[in-house]
Amino acid sequence: MLAILQRALRARRAVKIIAGLNNFNPDNVVRVVRA
Repeated sequence: MLAILQRALRARRAVKIIAGLNNFNPDNVVRVVRA
């Protein structure tokens, strides 16, 4: 169970990072770092 949840969180984090890189704003970078 934990492994599945960790994979889901990593995938979600990767999506946020990609989205942040696509529209590069300081606010997005801060959100990605905090998340």
